[in-house]
Amino acid sequence: MFSLLQSGAGREACVALASNLDPEGAGRAIERAFMRPVVEVEDDWRGYLADLAATGARPTISRRLDG
Repeated sequence: MFSLLQSGAGREACVALASNLDPEGAGRAIERAFMRPVVEVEDDWRGYLADLAATGARPTISRRLDG
């Protein structure tokens, strides 16, 4: 989800989504971050995952998570 958000709205939008709880819930937070209805974002997300699966691409992590 964050890679999709970063490509569309930038790193700052990712930081805002990850660091601020929305009192209206996760769906509303996603709508605000992407500035679109959550169902549209879900469609894009499913397409993104389908593309990853079709190409055999594996997302990479640029930093180790264990320290």
